[in-house]
Amino acid sequence: MRLPCHDHYEKTHAEHHWWDWYAPYLNARQNGSNPEEAATAANAYMDKVLQVLSR
Repeated sequence: MRLPCHDHYEKTHAEHHWWDWYAPYLNARQNGSNPEEAATAANAYMDKVLQVLSR
């Protein structure tokens, strides 16, 4: 099983709580998104809602 892409997000963005990324990721997965779509949704949430800046 391949893990979601939080590792990449964590390495390229400012410090944040990992659960803030996983919550929208899991929500998307539970609503039918594949892993890549869910990671995109989680990234968008972190960028637009929580305004986590990239490094």
